[in-house]
Amino acid sequence: MNTPEVRHRRATNVDVHLNRQVVETVHSVRERIGTWQSAAVRLKTRYQFEPSGAGKQKLAHEAHELLQEITRTADELSAEAVALPEAVTRHSRFQDVVRALQSVQATLESFAAPHRQTPPH
Repeated sequence: MNTPEVRHRRATNVDVHLNRQVVETVHSVRERIGTWQSAAVRLKTRYQFEPSGAGKQKLAHEAHELLQEITRTADELSAEAVALPEAVTRHSRFQDVVRALQSVQATLESFAAPHRQTPPH
């Protein structure tokens, strides 16, 4: 039978499978993004209000370490994406995770530096 009802049910099953695959792919990253976002904002705020150069350097180092962890995760997700169907990597949930990772990275990159000699103003 190829009635509209049967076609709709098949499409729904495909959508459910796609959603499951996307959720399985990004689940562990999504769980950590909120923590990373709040840590990045906290570090940047402390950095902006830190009066001493040594204190800024310490915060920049902490930010760099967090940035390395997030970059590793983003790289792993990108490597995993190569083997995934395009429908998964183009899915809004997947793209939201990618954008969130990029946003946190940009926040940290604005002041994180592993070998910065003088802190930015």
